[in-house]
Amino acid sequence: MTCQRCGYCVYMDVTKLKEGRYYCKYLDDYQFADSKDSLVCKKECERFSKDKYLGDKAIEVSREWKKKNGYKEDKEDEIKTVEVVERESSFQYAGCFITTIVVRILGLDDNCEVLRVLRNFRNNKLQKEACYSGLLMDYDVIGPMISKKLCEDENREDLAIDLYFDYLVNCVDYLKIGDEESAVFKYIEMVNILKNHYFEGLSLELGSDVMESYDQSQGGHGRLSLS
Repeated sequence: MTCQRCGYCVYMDVTKLKEGRYYCKYLDDYQFADSKDSLVCKKECERFSKDKYLGDKAIEVSREWKKKNGYKEDKEDEIKTVEVVERESSFQYAGCFITTIVVRILGLDDNCEVLRVLRNFRNNKLQKEACYSGLLMDYDVIGPMISKKLCEDENREDLAIDLYFDYLVNCVDYLKIGDEESAVFKYIEMVNILKNHYFEGLSLELGSDVMESYDQSQGGHGRLSLS
């Protein structure tokens, strides 16, 4: 496939510019117009049908901003295809399976809006209310196992794209309008789908000593934190 750049994508809004980046309506985030090998390009290249003149101008603006501000290209700032991620990281999965989906497989930025919103909810809500202790503990136990399975899955990219748009983006949309209950239910639905897909019939039981010493204030990172 010939590499396409974000500036030519119909989802890049050239009227919204921030620090050399244009707003991508598809990813709900700002991207450099000269970024290439994006998730959109990999999935459906027919989206690259914007007027070439507008695309060229947007790419020129992004490059000028980089030059003016001494911006140095960083691998983590690029949106990568699965093939690029494989070459650079050999799919060293994160314990947090959401990070594995968003960053490791889809190649989005670790500080993208979806992850920022979800982390803010975890830090300011889930970690502070006792009713969510079991939810976080379950995530910390099953998360690394799901991450490993996702990275080993030959259909990981298609699966990650579906999980991203059907569940993670929906969770964020709910949180933006203050519907925290629906966001939690949507997350639980996603986890149950993954459990049934990879670990049907598996029963995970933690000892009472582990449950009693679980540090909820540090939960939700894809690893057990004990006090």
